[in-house]
Amino acid sequence: MQEPSVKGSSGNINYYILAAMFAGILIFAFANAYEPQIDSQADFFEISLAASQIVAGSFGLLVAKRYWGSRIFGRAYLALGVGFILWGIGSQLYTQMTISGVPLPYPGPPDFFFVPYFLLLTFHLTTCVHFFRKKLYLRDKLVIILLPLVVNIVYVFALLTSVSIPGSVPDQLSQQVNIDGQTFKVLPADDPSVQDDYQRVTIGNDTYALVPIELASTSYPQVPETNSSIDLLPLAFSRLIIESMPQQYDAEFWPPFLAGLFYNGVTTINLSLAIVGATVFRNSVLGVAWGLLLLGIALNAVGDIIYDFTTIYSYDRTNPAIDFWVFGSMIVTYALYLHRKNI
Repeated sequence: MQEPSVKGSSGNINYYILAAMFAGILIFAFANAYEPQIDSQADFFEISLAASQIVAGSFGLLVAKRYWGSRIFGRAYLALGVGFILWGIGSQLYTQMTISGVPLPYPGPPDFFFVPYFLLLTFHLTTCVHFFRKKLYLRDKLVIILLPLVVNIVYVFALLTSVSIPGSVPDQLSQQVNIDGQTFKVLPADDPSVQDDYQRVTIGNDTYALVPIELASTSYPQVPETNSSIDLLPLAFSRLIIESMPQQYDAEFWPPFLAGLFYNGVTTINLSLAIVGATVFRNSVLGVAWGLLLLGIALNAVGDIIYDFTTIYSYDRTNPAIDFWVFGSMIVTYALYLHRKNI
């Protein structure tokens, strides 16, 4: 069968629809950031996430049906549609397990749906990109190789190495303990500021002094009192010295770390393929609609990267990753609507 058996789909994009979606996601993101997560219930944001993914997948199946006469695009859009539906099922399963109080390891049962989504998305992108560009340019190869490589090096470094900035608020808080309602700052016993009457504790071969701290507010017992708001700036520019801190790795660290490394790897590969695809979509038979689809895929990939870097031990729904996922899925749905409309 001769390829492609599809019409051009330059399609007329309604920018009012895009503007409305953008305004809606800004409101969504603001509300999501300030509405606390309640594990015992499925809230609007979690329902919206799964719904947006399943809707995008359903449109993908409709486009696949229209493209079925094309051996290349029929399979590519079938993979896309099935992948998004599996992603939505995985998101809903995650929510249901959280509501039920079922222990949710990472990786866990939802990952049986997430992994196929990423692989099917890779199949869609490689199939379409290869059809339009049989031989990749040097710049395409550099994007596909360097983007995943750089991001994953940063990922490994960020999770395997912790840093402390002396004088910063996290540095101060990491040195505090609470004993019987009293907060103390833990300092080496030989620190010049330590007085003789401070209580000492010995950990291994090191001795520390417990320096009492008067709190500014009982609402925030971990924050030391200060007479100037500038003292609470995260970085004290006069002491901007980053020190590497030793980190302990236990059995609970490695499974999520390796799972995150896999997800981050396949996500960045998909993002690089979407970037390469964006350089060829204007001259393709799929036209502007595919370019819009690539934008939605890229937004989802950005959300995945945010998730991978911030949630190795736990995930909270207020994480901004969900905003990119919902917005990306909305863009994908609109792009697929344009595909179907213009075939």
